[in-house]
Amino acid sequence: MRKWISLWIGLSVGVAQAADLPTLLRAAVQTHPDMAAAQAAIEAAQRQKDAVAAALNPQVNLALEQDYAWMKTDFARSSLQLRGSWTLWQPQKDEEVRAASADIVQRQAQQAAVRQKLLWQVVDTWVDWQRLQRTIQFERERQRVLTQLLDQIRENYGAGKGVLAKVALLARRKAESQARLRQLTWRAEQARARLRALTGHDDLNVVQAPPLPIIGEAQQPPIDWQRNPRMRALSEAIKALSAQQRAQKGRYQGKVSVFATGVRNDSGGRFYDDMEGVRVGVRYDVPLWSGGNIEAQADRLVARQRALRAEQAALRRQLKQLWDQAQAVLEQAPQREAALLDALKASRMDEEANLALLRSGEVSVLTVLESALARYQLQRDRDLNRWAAWRAKWQQRYATGDLSADITHD
Repeated sequence: MRKWISLWIGLSVGVAQAADLPTLLRAAVQTHPDMAAAQAAIEAAQRQKDAVAAALNPQVNLALEQDYAWMKTDFARSSLQLRGSWTLWQPQKDEEVRAASADIVQRQAQQAAVRQKLLWQVVDTWVDWQRLQRTIQFERERQRVLTQLLDQIRENYGAGKGVLAKVALLARRKAESQARLRQLTWRAEQARARLRALTGHDDLNVVQAPPLPIIGEAQQPPIDWQRNPRMRALSEAIKALSAQQRAQKGRYQGKVSVFATGVRNDSGGRFYDDMEGVRVGVRYDVPLWSGGNIEAQADRLVARQRALRAEQAALRRQLKQLWDQAQAVLEQAPQREAALLDALKASRMDEEANLALLRSGEVSVLTVLESALARYQLQRDRDLNRWAAWRAKWQQRYATGDLSADITHD
């Protein structure tokens, strides 16, 4: 595989810099906004974990107050309170930290899924452009043949009614071919615009590349769909929800903390809470009744898990469909390649025979035209078949999560 890919001229960017397909794949990963957004989501999840974990660290608070009271005797009052606490045991927070860690893993899996999708979009669009270029080349060959035949007829056969009818037929076919060529060119420009958007290169200049030969039939190995990044992301999301559910249940277990409070209240003996000293102790807090809030939050998480499992099942079917569709192409491509090569050989012989008969006047120019166009069409179909097989192989790698920016590996 490596030596075949090395024969390709993938794409070129600008005038002086040439970029093959792996280079464009790496450029898409490095510059596409979806990748930056996925990285930002990972960093946000990491900050969220830090914030949750910080709630378990020792806390120190200082409160200062100075006021003036107008009562039977006016007086000034000052208050200072320094309070420190440290949570020794709180199952809810421990589970929230685990949930935050699971969320980071989930975001990383989502980033990998974004990367796989982006790589596949580049590969798929690039193959689409290559196939369009091969079809455009066929239409241009068709026009060249039609133009040559028209010129020959007009030059050598006069202006009889039969000749005029042939001229009209060829002119109509040429006009139809021109219309198809315009449509194909428009579609190719659309594909090139998609590549520009995916890779971030506004001056992208795509160069036509030869398709790889088809060698052997694809064998279907055991498939682990869990390797697909989207499947992993859903699995990690389910794990994160499980951790959040355990955190909700942990609220009923409460928390144990130690505290120390230093107090100095001074109003010159005029207020009841004048004091100065330190108070230490152990506190146990537990909710006795939340009005159904804890249960409702837990039920919401359970419902979300069911939805994600259903999404996993749907994704597994979708991935299997992509694999099976590609497998059908790969299994039939070698036989179709052989059939097209046989037909191409027969077409060349037919074309040579018709040219000989044309010189003797036994066949018409239109017969020669049809045999020449049949050969061009078979050559195009052979190349399109090879592109279809190449795309199918990488479609299977996308389905299993093995699509890489380094597309030169086998």
